[in-house]
Amino acid sequence: MKILFATSEWPGHYFCMVPLGWALQAAGHEVRVVCKPSQVPALGGAGLTPAPVGDGPDLALLTRVVHHTEVSMGLRPQHGPLLNPFTGRPLGEPGEPDIAVEGPKFFRETAEAVRRGCDNIVAFARDWRPDLVLYDVMAAEGALAARVVEVPSVLCAPGLFGTVETEKALDVGPADPVEHFDRYGVGPWGRHRVEYIVDPSPDRAVPPLAGALRLPVRFVPYNGRAAARPGAVPARGGPRVCVLWGNSATRMFGPRVPGLRHALEAAADLAHDVLFVAGAEQVEALRPFPGNVHPLPGHPLHLALEGSDLLIDHSSDNPIMNAFAAGVPRLGLALSDDHFAYGRRSDALGVSRTLPGLTASREEVRAAVGEILRTPPLREAAAGLRADVLARPAPSRLVPVLERLAAAGSLGPDDVTYAVPAPRS
Repeated sequence: MKILFATSEWPGHYFCMVPLGWALQAAGHEVRVVCKPSQVPALGGAGLTPAPVGDGPDLALLTRVVHHTEVSMGLRPQHGPLLNPFTGRPLGEPGEPDIAVEGPKFFRETAEAVRRGCDNIVAFARDWRPDLVLYDVMAAEGALAARVVEVPSVLCAPGLFGTVETEKALDVGPADPVEHFDRYGVGPWGRHRVEYIVDPSPDRAVPPLAGALRLPVRFVPYNGRAAARPGAVPARGGPRVCVLWGNSATRMFGPRVPGLRHALEAAADLAHDVLFVAGAEQVEALRPFPGNVHPLPGHPLHLALEGSDLLIDHSSDNPIMNAFAAGVPRLGLALSDDHFAYGRRSDALGVSRTLPGLTASREEVRAAVGEILRTPPLREAAAGLRADVLARPAPSRLVPVLERLAAAGSLGPDDVTYAVPAPRS
């Protein structure tokens, strides 16, 4: 069977698909991943076969442009220095691009790149003839290609993310903003038309699905190409805090988010040691560190969470799901509207607290860190959530269901009985 994955370049959206790709390959199926050329090292390094035919905007750049536009129009308040969206550095540097000129040009070029990427992916699907297409939440071109070649498609969600969202911040906009589905004669299209969704959310936190058939799956942590270096993590000697600051957060909001500095200082004061998992740029920007803070650039997050009592992160879906799987409570320092939305869903489960990462004071962050470290119910709730995550079926158990979907063209609720755990012998 040939399986086509379609990914956007946002790591947190496609990381969740990698273990399913492994499971399908291990079952003997051919897997290709259509992506942008810039993603080839990451996807090839994950053990999947990239097909670099995609195109589209740099999503971090797009986020900065939209953020700058909304602040300039008074649609959202400005917190901290405003970045030039095209350089990612504070405004006012000599020779920086003129936003008034470059902004409209950027949006025109973005529309053309999206159109080009859709055409390339459809052409690839027509040539390769997949039996099934799986796509991430920002890669609706996968659903387009599936419709054109008349095979089923499945949305692969990162967790806590529905099909037709009740949270405005998690509605990623029109599914067909430049009317590609109509252009190919396979419209209309919208997220309310998603038929199947692979969803790793805990059963107590299933997001709005609008009639899509849910294929539950265990969240298996994958956090990119990384090395577990011997001796990088010191022996545990007391309460430990893991602080994660991903490259995406840095690219969107710069390396010096106030709440992050507050969090590192508070964690260093209140815990025995702190593991700081971040990119090399972020680590260098925040030096010097207290002696009990251990920078771990490029270290696997799920390994850093082993033995940790608290995770502090920017409240995105991937670190939240990693914390669920590890049974570790969280403090989220949300930076954008979608981070706050994910934070609300996590907080409702009793396993986290969420603060505004751009405006929270030193005292607020310190109080939250202390509260979580001292509060047994949060740790107990996190441990219970971990048990729920581990009770979900592994990706390998989803493979026969996807095989059935490819062969029959459709699934019903009775086809999802794989989710019922087998009785113990």
